[in-house]
Amino acid sequence: MIDSSLRRMVCWLFLVFFSCYLLLSRGHFISTDEVQVYQASESFWSSLDFSVQLSEGVPGRDGRLYSMVNSGQAVAVFPLLAISKAVKIILQESGRADIISVLAGSMICEGNRVWGGKIEIFFVNLLNSFLTAALVVVFFVFNLKLGASPLCSLSATFILGLATLPASYSSTFFQHSSECFFLLWSFYFLFEYSRTQNKKSQIFAGITAAMMIQFRYPSVIALPGLILYHFVSMWHIFPDRTSWQRAKSVIKLSFPFLLLLAAGLLLHAIDQYYKFGTIFAVGNYAKEGFTTPIITGLYGYIFSPGHSIILFSPPILLAPWFLRLFIRKFRFEAYFILFQTVVYLIFYSKFLNWHGMWAFGPRYLCAVVPLLLLPAAIWIQSQKKQALFLVGILSIAGFWVQITHFMVNFWNVVLAEKYLEFKPLYCHLFIPEMSPLIAHSKALFRWDNSVDMWILNILKKYGMYHFIAAIILPLTVLLTSITGLFRNIRKLPSELILDIISNNSGVFMPIFSKLFPFIFLMFTAVFGIWNVDQEINKWHQYSTILENTVQNKLMEYGLIELKTKNNPKNAIKIFSTMLKFDPNHFGAGFQLARALDSAGRVKESILYYSRALSFAVKYGDKVTEGICNTRLKEIGNQ
Repeated sequence: MIDSSLRRMVCWLFLVFFSCYLLLSRGHFISTDEVQVYQASESFWSSLDFSVQLSEGVPGRDGRLYSMVNSGQAVAVFPLLAISKAVKIILQESGRADIISVLAGSMICEGNRVWGGKIEIFFVNLLNSFLTAALVVVFFVFNLKLGASPLCSLSATFILGLATLPASYSSTFFQHSSECFFLLWSFYFLFEYSRTQNKKSQIFAGITAAMMIQFRYPSVIALPGLILYHFVSMWHIFPDRTSWQRAKSVIKLSFPFLLLLAAGLLLHAIDQYYKFGTIFAVGNYAKEGFTTPIITGLYGYIFSPGHSIILFSPPILLAPWFLRLFIRKFRFEAYFILFQTVVYLIFYSKFLNWHGMWAFGPRYLCAVVPLLLLPAAIWIQSQKKQALFLVGILSIAGFWVQITHFMVNFWNVVLAEKYLEFKPLYCHLFIPEMSPLIAHSKALFRWDNSVDMWILNILKKYGMYHFIAAIILPLTVLLTSITGLFRNIRKLPSELILDIISNNSGVFMPIFSKLFPFIFLMFTAVFGIWNVDQEINKWHQYSTILENTVQNKLMEYGLIELKTKNNPKNAIKIFSTMLKFDPNHFGAGFQLARALDSAGRVKESILYYSRALSFAVKYGDKVTEGICNTRLKEIGNQ
C-alpha cells in the first residue's frame, strides 16, 4: 500500500512541477548558446550531422561549423522535436495557423540566428522543464530514503523547486538543468548501493554519470567526488580484511561503475573527434584557461551583490546548519556534498569566464544547490517553529528571485542597464545598485519590454481569449496534481499534523479543482469588462518608448565606434545586438553593412547592403539607396 501510494505521489509531484514550469516558460531562447544546440539537433534530424550555421560555431570536419557544446542535449530533444513537427503538420492540415502562431510566438531572429517564432523552438525549450521536474522528484525520494518524513521531504522539495536557481533555469535551454539532475540522480543510486549492494543501483549510477558528461562535459569535475564517495561508502562492507584487501575488493566491486564512466568519456571523445577531428577541447572556452585570481572568483560567488549564490538561492544560507546535523547521521554523504561544493567553487573561481555571462546568476554553481539543500528536510524535521519561520522567510525571498528570472528577459535587462558599456566588463556584478537582482525587480515593477513570458506575450499579442485557451490546460493539470499529491501523502507514515493537513486537503482540494475553471472564466470575463486591452496598449506604449530610447543610444555608440574611433569590430557587435531584437531596423542594418565592409568582411556585408537597399527604396531614401547601389556594384566588379 505504501509503495503504490509513493509511486502515485511521485507521479503527481512530477506533474505539479512540470505544469508549473510550463506556465512560467518563456517559449523561446535568449542565448546564442541555446540556438547552437537547437541548430545541431535540427541539422542531425534533417541531414544526420551536428553542424550549425552560426558564426560562433567552431570549424570542424568538411569545413562545417559545429557547436563546442556536447551533442547529448541535441539528441535528447529529438522526441520533443518530433512532437513539435507532428503537431505542426496536424494544425496545418486542420487550418489552425492561429494556434501555430500562438505556440510559436513572435519571430525573433537576426540572419541565421533564430531565438523564437517557431513552434519547434517552443517544444524544444520545454526540455529543462521536464528535467527540473524530474530533479525535484529525485530530490523528494532521496529525502525519504534518508529518513525524513513525507511532509518535511515535500517542504524541502518545494523550496528547491520554487525558491532556488535550478528552478528558474527550467525556462532556459542551457545544460545546467541536466547537470543538476544527473549529478543528484547518480549520487542517489550510489547511496542506495551503499545500503543494499544492489548491482542495478551501481549500474544506474554509472549510466546517469555518463549521461551527465554527454549533456555538459565540464561536469566531469564531479566524477572524482562520485568515485571517492563510492569507494569510501563501500569500505565498511569488508570489516575483517586488511586495508590492502579492502582496497582490492572495493575496486573489484566498483568495476561496473568505473567501466560505465570510462564509456561515457569515450563517447564524449568520439563526439569530439567526429565533429572536430580531435578529442581535445576546442573553441573560445578551451582558450580562456584558469587565470582569474581565486579571491576574485570566490568573492564573486559567495559575497558579491550581483553573483552571490546565496543571494540567488537564499535558502542555502542555512546550509552550514543543515550539514552540521546531517554529518552526525550521514557522515560520508555530508563529506561528499562538501567535497563537491569546494571542487565546483575552486574550479570555476579560477576559470577566466567564471561569471558565465550573459545569464542570470552563478549558473556554473547550479549543480551544487540540490546537494546543499539535501540535508534540509532532516533539519526541518528536528527544528521548532522559530527556525522554520526563518526558512519560510528565505524561501519567500528565493521565490521572488526566481520569479524575476522567469518573467524578465535577462538580455533585455543587459541592454536597458547598459551592462555592455561597463569598464572593465562585468564589473556591474560588484556594484550593489547595479546588481541584476535589483535590475530585474525594477523591470518587473515597471512592466516594460523586459517582461518576457510565454503566456503574458500571448495576452499582449493575441488578447484574452487565446490567453485563457493557452493557460487553462496546464492550470487544470497543476490543480489536479496538487489534489492527487495531498491525497496520497496522507497514506504514507508521518506525524499527526500531516494527517490533519491531508484530511483537510482531501475535503477542500477536489472541490476547489472542480470549481476553479468556472471561477477563472468568471474572473477573466470581469477583466474583459474592465478593458484589459486598453491597459495592455498602455504597457505597449511605455515599452515602445523605452525600446526607442535604448535603440537611439545604441545607434549613437555604434556610430562613434565606427566613424570617430574607427573601430568597426565594436560597431559590428553593437549593430548586431540591435538587429537581434529588431531585425527590421533600417539604420542598424545599413550601418552594420558599412561596419562589416570596413572590417574587411565584404562578402558578409552584401546581405546587409541588399536589405538596406530594399528599405531605402521602400522609404524613398535616395542618399542611402545611392550608397548601397554604388557599393554593391563595386563589390560585384571586384
